[in-house]
Amino acid sequence: MDTDMAASVPADQKADPALVASAALDAVASGAPELLADDLTRTVKRNLSAPATT
Repeated sequence: MDTDMAASVPADQKADPALVASAALDAVASGAPELLADDLTRTVKRNLSAPATT
């Protein structure tokens, strides 16, 4: 998606807005409590949930 924050990210690395919108509608329809719409988001969520390492 094109936002000021993502302006420096190459277009081929951005999530397709149509796919994100479709996933969001599916999530709402199914009552999902959250949507992790792309690989980067799923990776961040997984890493935030992982045990801390030292």
